[in-house]
Amino acid sequence: MYKFISIRLLLIYFCLSVPFQALSSTQPTKEQVSSAYDAWVNDSIASLGVNTWGIVDNEQEITGTINFSFAPISQFYDLRPTLFINIGDDSDGYYSLGLSRHFGLTSRWSLGLGFQAGYLKNVESLGYEVEFYSRVFLIYHLAADSGLKLEVGHISNAGFGELNPGSENIGLSYSHYF
Repeated sequence: MYKFISIRLLLIYFCLSVPFQALSSTQPTKEQVSSAYDAWVNDSIASLGVNTWGIVDNEQEITGTINFSFAPISQFYDLRPTLFINIGDDSDGYYSLGLSRHFGLTSRWSLGLGFQAGYLKNVESLGYEVEFYSRVFLIYHLAADSGLKLEVGHISNAGFGELNPGSENIGLSYSHYF
């Protein structure tokens, strides 16, 4: 229990301190902002963050999230293959693969949509081992190689299980482009 609380606090510290350190640095030039846009458009993206699940339910759970989006496939509508791992208390976990699509709004902001299908380790809360996760996210690009992502999503087994309560989440993560 205490080990997980320590991990949770470390994730929260990382997600909050790294972006603010980047924000407190000098303002980027117009060329740097343009290169930030170019970077995230074509690069793979690794994210580390925290999610709060059950935001419209009676009980909430805070979890750690690792998300890896590969570079977009131009022949396939610029969709990005995506790996999503979500770890909670008592080693509960959701492990999934899917696709995401990013849309540039400005040189600093982008909007994205994603869909995953995956395995849920603890089925008591959501009713079935196979769960589908859809999400919408907003990214603020801090620099040419990093961003801060706010995400809202829904997980459900799409009626495959006898029980299908679904759950909504909100998350914050730090992203690195490479």
